[in-house]
Amino acid sequence: MRQCFIGLVVLLVGLLGCMSSGSQASAVILGPGHEYVWQLATDHAAWPAEHFFKNLFSFQDRLWLIDEHIGSWVSDDGTNWVSIKSLLPLKGIWLPMVVFDDELFAINPSNISGQTRVWVSEDGQAWSSISTNLNIGGDDISGFRSVVFQDQIWLIHGEREEIWTSSNGRQWSQLNIQLPWAPRFHYNIEVLNNRLWVIGGRISQDGQYTALDDVWTSDDGINWTQTSTHSPWGTDRIFYATAAYDGFVWLMGGYDELGTPGRNDVWLSSDGVNWHQAPDATWPARSAFNAVIFENHLVILGGKTGADKFLNDVWMMKSDHHP
Repeated sequence: MRQCFIGLVVLLVGLLGCMSSGSQASAVILGPGHEYVWQLATDHAAWPAEHFFKNLFSFQDRLWLIDEHIGSWVSDDGTNWVSIKSLLPLKGIWLPMVVFDDELFAINPSNISGQTRVWVSEDGQAWSSISTNLNIGGDDISGFRSVVFQDQIWLIHGEREEIWTSSNGRQWSQLNIQLPWAPRFHYNIEVLNNRLWVIGGRISQDGQYTALDDVWTSDDGINWTQTSTHSPWGTDRIFYATAAYDGFVWLMGGYDELGTPGRNDVWLSSDGVNWHQAPDATWPARSAFNAVIFENHLVILGGKTGADKFLNDVWMMKSDHHP
């Protein structure tokens, strides 16, 4: 069965079953000359399924999951996870961690002294507090997103219209700009084709929350262009996961404010304008979950399905042209 889109062919081959002992494979998705396969790495990872996780990232050829509620966990393959001791004081409000120049950075915007503190680690276990000129305290500090773009760390706050950059994690500069997109929270940021992409989010007006489905992009973080006013993945969707993988921005799952507690649909776009819906993934529908690229795989894990059920499964998607 074949259905043609402009610039993209999505073909459902319909492969279900076991690929290896203890793992399941989803349908195969064919893109422009590629096949994508979701495979279950584990349905019950060693870390507890009890919370939304703040930090999932790839560092030193391992998957890392760090959160104040469960501590620090690492995996070489996504299946087997080990708890490790970390000297990072995880209590308090932390921005999403970022891997930059072979170091791992953790930023605490508000501590007892009222000053922003930056912690750095070369191995994820031993951490040092470093002196910086970064000062991002104040209201709604959880609205910051951190990303590596053009050889710098970028901290972007969607509501306060505030952007900080650093080439070493120690000396920071604040950009004096006015962002053209509506102030927002619960939004996602990705880097694709040397461009920043701001995807969706929520706004609050008179105590009412509205989900957004617009997309904005920039090649310098200063000048922004709106590529989509209303994307087809829907204005009622929040708490989805996104990732930049294999030349596309991928948007997956999420919570439907109309009442659906979780989704497992998959959308992808190479330009932020044309979005194409792939066949639904076979992983359980979910929201508030994490996605990361690890060893040429797109990895998702955890999240929430239903009213009170948290997940601790791990799924990995691979393109056929990657080794």
